[in-house]
Amino acid sequence: MELWIRSQDRKMLRINPELEIFEYGKRKILIIDTKNCIDYNKLKILGTYETTERALKVLDEIQEIIDHLNDTNLNISKYVYQMPKE
Repeated sequence: MELWIRSQDRKMLRINPELEIFEYGKRKILIIDTKNCIDYNKLKILGTYETTERALKVLDEIQEIIDHLNDTNLNISKYVYQMPKE
């Protein structure tokens, strides 16, 4: 199954990203795509959240969607997830 993630600002669409929570300064929590990226200055920011807990809820939601699609017999080959805004 292909999982596509569309960024909060809708300007990016990434296929099968490797997602990570990254603390940026004291006030912003980022969900970033680290797939094939060695340089942290070139990371793709998919979403910005106020707290780590909120970012974790977004990752939990993505995991639930993946688990649900894998558990069903819908034979969905592609799914696009829109990163929620705050």
